[in-house]
Amino acid sequence: MIKLAPSILSIDHYYFGEQIEAITKGGADYIHLDVMDGHFAKNFAVGFPVVQSLRKQSSLVLDVHLMVDNPKEFIARFAQAGADIITFHIEACKDADEVYETIGMIKAAGKKVGLALRPNTGLADVLEFVPHVNMVLIMSVMPGFGGQNLIPESLDKARNLREYVDGSGLDLDIQMDGGINFANVHDVLEAGVNVVVVGSAIFGHANIHASTKKFKSIFAEYRKTKTKIVIFANGDGDNLGFLRQIADEADFVICCDGGAGFAAQLEIVPDLIVGDFDSIDAQIKVDFEKGRDICRISERQRCYGFGVGG
Repeated sequence: MIKLAPSILSIDHYYFGEQIEAITKGGADYIHLDVMDGHFAKNFAVGFPVVQSLRKQSSLVLDVHLMVDNPKEFIARFAQAGADIITFHIEACKDADEVYETIGMIKAAGKKVGLALRPNTGLADVLEFVPHVNMVLIMSVMPGFGGQNLIPESLDKARNLREYVDGSGLDLDIQMDGGINFANVHDVLEAGVNVVVVGSAIFGHANIHASTKKFKSIFAEYRKTKTKIVIFANGDGDNLGFLRQIADEADFVICCDGGAGFAAQLEIVPDLIVGDFDSIDAQIKVDFEKGRDICRISERQRCYGFGVGG
């Protein structure tokens, strides 16, 4: 599912309550909150009281992005304040041990874990940690200030990460933050991003409710053009939770080559059962194979998902 996360870095604090209500009624999924200490990012933004206040008035997911030098010092208080997701920067940790320690602290607080990287940080630097987090945040501008232009190379980074995630059978959100607007959001979605952070293009708009709804409409239209089809073949039952999730999110489920029994394990009712993969209509098969994403869960399970999904 594609999620919209308006960033309150761009909110007008004089109309704070009204603008939160506008994005909520417009269909926002998250509220993205940038926390800055003036060191890691050369700006100051959002403290514990803002999160506490939002938690009292909003049921939306509170997505806290720590742009700070010492993220471990902030985790407990933001968790207590009501954050649902706490994201920290890999660049703020001195080594891999500290990254794992920070991940562990966030999980111990009962929160989802996000790992962020600046535009000048290579994707290879985070791949080791990807299986241990819920979300990776790709910054498409340098942290600190709203209104910057999206750095095009960030889209390649997202594509490569999506390929890695799907190829590894991981259940992971990919978030992008910085310079996203109506003109480029389709490119962001095509790159495999499924959590879209938008600041100025929502809060800088004369009608915040309408701009929020417009982004959600774009997401819905995008999903209509990208049918997600999952094919179950013989399997041994590994990764049941993940496989059930991708089947639940699929538009069409096909079982072949003994996969019906495997689907039963997952409590999934397939839309189509065929004797083997070659029995699937040739044109449909071609459409599968032209899909941007091919999700191979594992060779041993022989469970495949072809097509594109948000």
